[in-house]
Amino acid sequence: MEPMEQTIDALTPLGERMCRALSDKAMQLGVASSTQAIAPWAKAQFALSRDPYSGANSLMGTWRDRHGQSCGKIMFHGDGSAYAEFDILQPHPRHPGMIIVAIEAWLRDGVVQTDLQLLPEPGSEENS
Repeated sequence: MEPMEQTIDALTPLGERMCRALSDKAMQLGVASSTQAIAPWAKAQFALSRDPYSGANSLMGTWRDRHGQSCGKIMFHGDGSAYAEFDILQPHPRHPGMIIVAIEAWLRDGVVQTDLQLLPEPGSEENS
């Protein structure tokens, strides 16, 4: 088995956990349905990348939309931490005037946390 395949196999349980956290957050907010795939682990396109500072390999995954445009990413670092984000680009259902740009997830010390990237809608009072 190639090094990248070994790395993907080893990280699959954590990767799926990160993807589930992104999807759960989207469903809690009502910006995704149970049939809409948000950041499916198996759909990411992976590559290994060497960190120029530590020299350790990182696994980088990218999700693409049906037009081939990047719509999310997931990164596992050599220190065991990870970061993922998936584009949403929808109005925030509970905060008028705000747009959810993306949902983010972090993994550190075995704990996954999520957050939102938000921007004011153009022309909204938040932007004035």
